[in-house]
Amino acid sequence: MMPIPPSLTPRLARNLTIEAARDAGTRRRPTTPQPAEQLRNLLESRHEQEVLEGLRRVISLSQRTPSNDTPLLLPTVLKNISSPNSAIRKLVYIHLLNSAERDQDTALLAVNSIQKALSASDPQLRALALRTMSGLRVPVIAQIVSLAIKKGAGDMSPIVRRAAALAIPKCWRLDPGNASQLEGYLQTLLGDKQYYVAGAAAMAMAGCCPDRIDLLHRCYRSLARKLVDMDEWSQLATLRLLTSYARRCFPRRTKRVKRRDAAANASVRDQGFYDEDVEQAQEAEGSNSGEHDYVEIVDVHDPDLELLLKSAQSLLQSRNSAVIIAVTRLYLALTNPSKTISRNREEQQSPSPYLTSTIGPLISLMRASVSIAHIALVNLLQVALNYPALFVQHVRHFLVRGPGTGKGVDSFDTAALKLEMLAHMFPNCMPHAQSLILMELENTSKRASQASQPVNPLTYNPNHAANSQQRQLLVTTAIRALGRCARSSAAASSRCMALLMKLVSSSSDDSSNALAGGTSNPLIISEALTVLRHLIQTDPTAHTPTVIRLAKSLDSQTHNPQARANIIWLIGEFAGVDMHTVGAVDVGVGKGNIAPDVLRILVKNFAQEPEIVKKQIVLLAAKVYLHYLNDLQQSEHSKSPESQDTAAEPGAGKDTEPSAASSPSSPPISSHPIPKLYSYIHQLVRYDTSYALRDFARTHQALLPDPLSLLHTPSDSNINTQLATLLLHAPKPVPSSSSPSAAASGFVLGSASLAASAAETARGGADAGKASVGAGTIRGYANLPERVAVGEEPDPRLRDEGDEGGYGGGGGAVPASRRLGEVGMFPQPGSEGTVGAGEKTAGASKGKSFDDWLDEDEESGEEGSESEMDEEGSGDSEETEEEEESEEEEEEEEESSSEEEEEEEEESSSEEEAGERVPLTHR
Repeated sequence: MMPIPPSLTPRLARNLTIEAARDAGTRRRPTTPQPAEQLRNLLESRHEQEVLEGLRRVISLSQRTPSNDTPLLLPTVLKNISSPNSAIRKLVYIHLLNSAERDQDTALLAVNSIQKALSASDPQLRALALRTMSGLRVPVIAQIVSLAIKKGAGDMSPIVRRAAALAIPKCWRLDPGNASQLEGYLQTLLGDKQYYVAGAAAMAMAGCCPDRIDLLHRCYRSLARKLVDMDEWSQLATLRLLTSYARRCFPRRTKRVKRRDAAANASVRDQGFYDEDVEQAQEAEGSNSGEHDYVEIVDVHDPDLELLLKSAQSLLQSRNSAVIIAVTRLYLALTNPSKTISRNREEQQSPSPYLTSTIGPLISLMRASVSIAHIALVNLLQVALNYPALFVQHVRHFLVRGPGTGKGVDSFDTAALKLEMLAHMFPNCMPHAQSLILMELENTSKRASQASQPVNPLTYNPNHAANSQQRQLLVTTAIRALGRCARSSAAASSRCMALLMKLVSSSSDDSSNALAGGTSNPLIISEALTVLRHLIQTDPTAHTPTVIRLAKSLDSQTHNPQARANIIWLIGEFAGVDMHTVGAVDVGVGKGNIAPDVLRILVKNFAQEPEIVKKQIVLLAAKVYLHYLNDLQQSEHSKSPESQDTAAEPGAGKDTEPSAASSPSSPPISSHPIPKLYSYIHQLVRYDTSYALRDFARTHQALLPDPLSLLHTPSDSNINTQLATLLLHAPKPVPSSSSPSAAASGFVLGSASLAASAAETARGGADAGKASVGAGTIRGYANLPERVAVGEEPDPRLRDEGDEGGYGGGGGAVPASRRLGEVGMFPQPGSEGTVGAGEKTAGASKGKSFDDWLDEDEESGEEGSESEMDEEGSGDSEETEEEEESEEEEEEEEESSSEEEEEEEEESSSEEEAGERVPLTHR
């Protein structure tokens, strides 16, 4: 070890003591700002430690104090910009970047020193100077920054070239007028041999000009190969660029492949061992060849596209979750499922093997932190919307843990996303997996509902209120998922209906169940009844017993207003259906319908019902009364002689069957209960306090005739009845039960807009997600371009790698002899050894040789002789073709003779050209 000089010992000891005291101090430094004069003395000190301390205090003061109160110490700080200490230079550059925009005139004083640092011997110092100059944000020096980037792009050190690539977006934003120059530098850096330089250039291109795909043609293959070696942020930018490039340059091409069922091949292969058995097996195979055949439509990938797909597959092992999602986005955008068409025209789709390989890494992200797991689930849902069968074998990964806010349990948002995933996978699962999913949905709704009871105002807690609201949303998601499961699978529909009915009503002997009666959870009942109503609308005739059970629950069990309104609406829709049940009354509405009897019971407590229930009771009375009028008109029409033929027609059984109102045993119109009930309800509504309810009743009074008018002019009700039938008995569309995540299906996988739309949907349901898509996206969002059509793609030869220029370019140096040989001055080793032969090999692509440019007269003569030779050759070929058609035996002899003649002509022409040309040295 070299001894320390005695003169430096006190200074070194002092510096080490100050540094050790600063680093070993346990207390925080005083935050009180120091006077500007004291800071200036520290900056002008001769000791490096004091200068460093002063720079630290100045930077800390500029970050804490508002900009207008910060002391202007920039000129004093810039005095240390040429310090040999790298730590001092870094701090000076940091303060310069923070203060340059506020004091641009003073910042210009440092440009000359930074330019000198661009020529320093240390590459780290050159890169630091380039980063500082590009980050000054002073528009006056935009051209100087562009020149610095040009110098850095050709630097020998890859560190400086990487800094030059990262400086291009800053210079682009500083002055967009230099775009043409910067694009040239960018194209040079994209073809760099070093992967961390090319990755930085890809990030610069993604921020400046992501649509300039012409810059990627020559470096496409090199970027695809370097993809695995880049850092994570460069991989994200490169994947985004190459995905957009591939959709614009590689059209989708498919081919039809005829395949045979593996079971059929095995059966034929196992038939027989001896010769006779083999012959019989072959005959059977030929006779039954079409029974087990099927056609598969598969994608035909371009070799360059296949290179990108295989290069990205290794990135699925990345530790960065964003890289895994970016690879999934690449496969979703560039691969298509293969379609299989069987002999009976049944189509089946299977995802590509590339997309299948991403499912495992995507599911592994769910074991990460809460935020990463939530974002991974949002993106998994978008994949499951199109390919739900890929997740069937991973059902247990989507079972809810909790939910709650503690450690080891799923948050409420994550639990809701998992339930939605289970609903998507349900149609493709096996029966035991479907049973597991239904049990999970039922248990989750019960667990979440037990903690979502009304909050006591005396013990109000904001956190408890927020958790209660999230639990209610989770219950809603679970019940709606049950409804989607019932619609997607006909085999499990009955079980889903039973589970929903179990949530609505409970047996009277189970006192522990609080889902019905006075202590019921209104949210569960209302949501379950809404889903039940949607399911019943899909097939009304098959769910008649369910409607009867719901009608019985109106007496004592169901007290939720929304639930009662849904049940009454369902009964009104079934007012004209023959239910064939014991206990149904026959009062002129169909034959055996419960709607009039339900209306009679509801009228008793009409005044105590909520407004939403009163509205549905009025609507039920109008529907029952309208069915009564239609049956009355049909009975009068059947009595007339003109209607005897129509009554006997098939299909008029129920419509032309005389109702109880027209039978001799039925009561007359004046004493019929349905007109009385209708009149009584409208009398009650007339004195109700709700303006909306009174207007709603007047609308039906205008549509339907007054019951008293039927005693005098029953025929006048024909027109009004037709209009009321059109309005009240019109077929109701079945409400859509699409997934809430389907509203965000238009967003690109992995984008922030997709995550924001999922968050809005989770807070406000599916309507919020649709509103977010229509309202717009987050600033900076860019959708993927449309895939190019066949025949409109760029020429594949543009992607041939050549001399890409710049230091470290992919093409390498070209020897001077090769360049001169291309123009015909010197023969190449592979040529015939003459100048004419060199011209022959290179002149086909260049058009003219070096001697042709000097002597155009000789060129014209040579072209004339060559054209004559071409005409003779074409004449010979035409003659040989005619002779081929006439005589097949003479064809071989004529071809051999023509080939010998052409060889002799070529040799003679080359000798003449060599004799006519004079060497350049003699000229």
